[in-house]
Amino acid sequence: MIYIFFAIVAIITVYSFIKFLSSANWVKTEGVILESRVDKFHNRNIEDTLRYQFKPVVRYSYTVNGAGYTGNNIFSGSKDVLMHSSADAEQMIEDYKKDKMVNVYYNPEKPEESCLISAGSLPKSFIAVLGIILLVIGSVIFMGIKFINKG
Repeated sequence: MIYIFFAIVAIITVYSFIKFLSSANWVKTEGVILESRVDKFHNRNIEDTLRYQFKPVVRYSYTVNGAGYTGNNIFSGSKDVLMHSSADAEQMIEDYKKDKMVNVYYNPEKPEESCLISAGSLPKSFIAVLGIILLVIGSVIFMGIKFINKG
């Protein structure tokens, strides 16, 4: 059963990372922030303890070849970013105040697909470090599963 859980997490993580990397060649245009807020969610964890998560929400509009679009992705490849701290979520939307002009990156093949932070807008060293971190996490998970099977 634990294999299935880790396999699903790994697949989602790899898919999101590949999707994020695919945004490196997206086209940049100007957009405007329509809405910026932090939503608060609560759920119970395994120990039945109430836990809060915070989702930064940013909606923006942009135009491509005369057609108007609305987007809500901060990062490419990730629809929802959930955080454990309201301060972290607030900090993430700090630069995205209502009515502010921002850079929007869109997929030239599907202009309705967009984000505010693309792989191309970040330093290559950051992306390399992120890839290494994901590789280490994957290795730790794999070794953990191997250890669980022996025990």
